Amino acid sequence: MNFKIPKNTDKFSWTNHSVRKMMQYQLSEARVKRVMNNPKRKELGIAPGTIAVMQPNSSKHSYEIWVMYQV
Repeated sequence: MNFKIPKNTDKFSWTNHSVRKMMQYQLSEARVKRVMNNPKRKELGIAPGTIAVMQPNSSKHSYEIWVMYQV
């Protein structure tokens, strides 16, 4: 899979840590945004001022994709 590094925009600012984790888990920018826009679960993030959202993966190997962001 060719990983495409997401570009910072007015709405999104990607940290180096988030880009490295996206590469590690082979998540695209679109997949991360989809989790943010349509979460199954929403909680307060562990870092101050953040929100954590989750969406389960729908494959035979079930796992959860968590995204933490700051408004």
